[in-house]
Amino acid sequence: MKLKIGLFGSKGKMGQAVSALANSERGIEIVARWDRVSDVTDASLKKVDVVVDFSGPAALVKLLPICGKLKIGLVTGTTGLSKNQEKLLKKAALKTPIIWAPNFGLGIRSLRESLGPLLKNFSPSEVIIEDIHHRYKKDAPSGTAKLLAETISKLKPRSTKLSPTVSIRGGEVFGVHRVYLLSDGEWILLEHQATDRKVFARGALLAAQWIKGRRPGLYTFDQVRKSARGHR
Repeated sequence: MKLKIGLFGSKGKMGQAVSALANSERGIEIVARWDRVSDVTDASLKKVDVVVDFSGPAALVKLLPICGKLKIGLVTGTTGLSKNQEKLLKKAALKTPIIWAPNFGLGIRSLRESLGPLLKNFSPSEVIIEDIHHRYKKDAPSGTAKLLAETISKLKPRSTKLSPTVSIRGGEVFGVHRVYLLSDGEWILLEHQATDRKVFARGALLAAQWIKGRRPGLYTFDQVRKSARGHR
């Protein structure tokens, strides 16, 4: 039985990437496409199993109570949320399952996993995160850069300083994230580059398959991948 998806933000670049990839997946079907909250009706929502969202903070906040009302699962990659908008996201997750991830790429997970041993064994004096995105990217630092900063803050020694993130916006760069681990006389550079949006689209569709039938709650993409890994 196919997973029926409602795609919000379908005309955006990420929405188009999700749509193109879903068309090649046998077990997935996009049965509704929306780009305005006013288009999301109860009738159209009742056709879908999970909503996938790549829109903007203002639109996402309006979408949350709609999904919560019908208890429709939501997968969202929308970033740049304010503290209040994050609270609304958590509130909505009390009624329906939600996966909120700043990055649905598998490479970022691997990069984050490598940080623990490096921070412990190399013990840098300073860490700097750099994120580079296309000129249309509105939030800076990126959601992925914030996720990296949270990971480093939890793992770094007390003596290691985490400097403010350096954000660069320009051109048509999908996404480059670098982590500099600096020490006296030597340094280590970790870099992740996204060369195609289908990397994120694939992760979002994997998350949509995973979240169907889950209990209400706010889940992470890390949980999705641990589950997928365990079922290989």
